[in-house]
Amino acid sequence: PILGEQHIEVGAAHPEYNSNPPTSGWHYTQPAEKRIHENELPDEQVIHNLEHGEIWISYKDIDEDTKTKLEDIGRRYLQSVIVTPRAKNDAKIVLASWGRLQKLEQFDEAAIVNFIKANKNKSPEPFAR
Repeated sequence: PILGEQHIEVGAAHPEYNSNPPTSGWHYTQPAEKRIHENELPDEQVIHNLEHGEIWISYKDIDEDTKTKLEDIGRRYLQSVIVTPRAKNDAKIVLASWGRLQKLEQFDEAAIVNFIKANKNKSPEPFAR
């Protein structure tokens, strides 16, 4: 279920999310920059991107070839996608949009592109940025 769109201050406590990674709920007022990120970002920041209709591709424990392929997709859809590593993932590659998740144990370009096309801008504030 969608947990709402509440803004919180950076570092503020909030209830647990209902998915991993979260796809809605308590989030910071400032979204993350749409780009390929080399370092993890707080879930609370990226949730704001999802609220704006963006797709979050997060990954963990993947090889350099797979990372390069994910980054290539991120560049191809730069206005719609943010790519980050995320140690808390329970799958190697996780696709997230507002209220939706898809988990992959291996790279599948068709599945990733289909998720992006099917779910971008399906959110409370589509095209907000």
